[in-house]
Amino acid sequence: LAVIEKLQPINHQLLATCCSNIGVAYHEMGQTAEELSYLERSLEISERFLSANPHSLLLPYNNLSNAYNKIRKHSKALTYAKKALSIAE
Repeated sequence: LAVIEKLQPINHQLLATCCSNIGVAYHEMGQTAEELSYLERSLEISERFLSANPHSLLLPYNNLSNAYNKIRKHSKALTYAKKALSIAE
């Protein structure tokens, strides 16, 4: 991740994907706070730099929906799931 952040120009798609993958790894280890931190970072990068392609937001929205369902924050999970669905349709 540190290497990607130092690249010029920064490959934002790769950076967002790496953050997402790290978040998913934390999910598998049961470390929810770290998981959410990286998944939110992935979404922020995607929204800021990749929003010209709305499909780039599908994975961050879906991952965040799953993470919030896991910790029983179903309202927040549903919000992200609906955002993903609106893009996918």
